[in-house]
Amino acid sequence: MYHSKKRLTKNDIIALMVTDLTAYNNGYLNEKELETQYKYSQAINFENNKYNQIRYMLNFLKLMPDLNVDVENGITFIDNSNITFNFDTKRDPYLYTIYRNDLKIESLNVYKKIVCYAEKICCKGLVASHIKPSEVCLKEGKPEEAYDYNNGLLLQPNVDAYFDKFDISFDENGTILFDPAVTPDIINKFKDFKLDKEILNSKRLEYLKYHREKFNKKSGKSSL
Repeated sequence: MYHSKKRLTKNDIIALMVTDLTAYNNGYLNEKELETQYKYSQAINFENNKYNQIRYMLNFLKLMPDLNVDVENGITFIDNSNITFNFDTKRDPYLYTIYRNDLKIESLNVYKKIVCYAEKICCKGLVASHIKPSEVCLKEGKPEEAYDYNNGLLLQPNVDAYFDKFDISFDENGTILFDPAVTPDIINKFKDFKLDKEILNSKRLEYLKYHREKFNKKSGKSSL
C-alpha cells in the first residue's frame, strides 16, 4: 500500500492490484510509484478486463473492520472502537482480527447490522466475547478453537461481564440462564435476552455446552 496516504481512491486500489509489492524494498509505494502503476493498469486495459475482480475487491474491503469504503469519496482507515476484545500477548493479533471480523460479517449477514447477539441492538464497545475462554483453548493446544468465530458472541459490555464470569449462560434454544447470585434488577433487565436460532449452529452449540457446564458447576447445578 501507499505508506502515508490517508485516503485511497478506486484508482489507487486498481494500481495496487497490478503491483507486485515484493518488487519494492520498502514494502509500499510512494505517490509517484502509485501513479505509475495506475498508468500501467490503463495501458493493459485492466479496469475493463478485470471489472468483476475490481468489484469483488471493493466489496471485500467493505467487510474489513478498520476501513471505511466509499467508492466515490475514497477508502480511509477508521477507529474500530465499536468492537473490542481482551488482548493477551499469548494471542496472535492477526488471527484475532480475523476472528473479530468474522463475527462482524456474521452479524451483517444475519441482522444486516452489527448488534449485540443477546440484546439485538447496535452500540459502541461491543465485545467479541469468547464462549470457551481463549486462554483455555490455547492451554489445551487448540488454537483453532481460540480463533474460531463460532466460539464467539458479540455482546454489549455489561452482558459480557456476566457471561465471561459464568454468571449467565444460554441453553440449547438460546434462552438466557441466570446464576442464583445474579441480582433481581439484572435478571429483570436481561430476562428477555435470547440468542437467535440463526447463530446457533452445531459448532456454536458445542461451545455453549462447554460454557453451560462451567455455569452449572459454578451455580452448583448438575450438568445439562
